Amino acid sequence: LVRDGTAEFSSMRAAIEEMPGPLSKITSVQACGAAFVKGIERRQLHINCPGWVGLFRWLKPILSTRVGLPLLLKGADQRLAQMDAETAGRHLNARIAELDGR
Repeated sequence: LVRDGTAEFSSMRAAIEEMPGPLSKITSVQACGAAFVKGIERRQLHINCPGWVGLFRWLKPILSTRVGLPLLLKGADQRLAQMDAETAGRHLNARIAELDGR
């Protein structure tokens, strides 16, 4: 989903590229699959891929406050308007539309 979105929409690419540090990186399907297999084999309660994502479970309550929300929402109105313009009149992404013959 992420790879299709970043390939098709400049607004999504820009949103991901603007994120700080490791948040701007996209993890491969293979790495996520391996993490899921390992987590299921170990009967883990939580499976995070990459592993540092688990930190956000603890940060989420802080990010949902008056202090955190402005940081998360900075520039969101412009990005959403651009995403709306890029997807106007579409019901499927380009890859699915091609597979569907539309």
